[in-house]
Amino acid sequence: ESLRMQNITGLFTDKVKKDCIKLINSKRENTNVNDLRKMKETFLEENYIFLSKILGEPKMKFDYEYKDKESKYVKYKNITPIEFRDKFLSINLNDFVSLGNIPMYNKEYYKLYREKYLGNVYQNSYVEFLNLPINEIKQLAIKQLKDNMPVYIRINLRKFRDKKSGVLDTRIFNYKNTFGFDFLTKEEALNTHDIYPHHCMSICGVNLLEHNKPQRWKLEDSYGTLEKVDGYYIMNDNYFDEFILQAIINKKYLSKKQRELLKQDVIEFEIKDPF
Repeated sequence: ESLRMQNITGLFTDKVKKDCIKLINSKRENTNVNDLRKMKETFLEENYIFLSKILGEPKMKFDYEYKDKESKYVKYKNITPIEFRDKFLSINLNDFVSLGNIPMYNKEYYKLYREKYLGNVYQNSYVEFLNLPINEIKQLAIKQLKDNMPVYIRINLRKFRDKKSGVLDTRIFNYKNTFGFDFLTKEEALNTHDIYPHHCMSICGVNLLEHNKPQRWKLEDSYGTLEKVDGYYIMNDNYFDEFILQAIINKKYLSKKQRELLKQDVIEFEIKDPF
């Protein structure tokens, strides 16, 4: 499934880039703003048609059925997306904040960052994050998990992963003794664009040792139940250190000092930045 989506994404990316080049060239030829906007609207219509041919058009109404906690069968017929949101989205997204662990040469801890030109789906909001040490993010994640709320994360998932067993652990393959070289630190990997947050998952559990020290974490993947263990990974805490880059946490779990940091001026960084 992921391979097919990579092909679709690659093809769609080529089309959008070609549209951008057409817009840039038209602007260089002094095309007026109104005509440029019409061009953009045409491209957006073409993009909608492209995606609809592959994925189908979004449903205006649909049926939704499930079993509740008492195993009672529940069904809603002809519900609209907005009705679904109003009924089932019980959380306020504005209560949550993005926390990053980006220990690189041009990012300081306890600063608020925003990537230029990168928008979020929710109400045209920007993608911002407060840069914190990894252990602070872990403790906030533990607080949220203890309240039965999963933690949405952005992660680099392409190293030290065994899909068959569903294990994420930096010790799972003995590369160092076999080949005799040291691997990049997290800071070095970020500085050289070796790792970046290419995938999202949810942390839904944690095993704790004494003094609230995490040993391993349970992650639910978004690619279904194939491979892994019924769609879940077991992640050693060392993997959290090296490859988790962002986490979404409810503001109520932040300390007073951390909440105050959210009020500072945002530092914007360029889209060409390694992170």
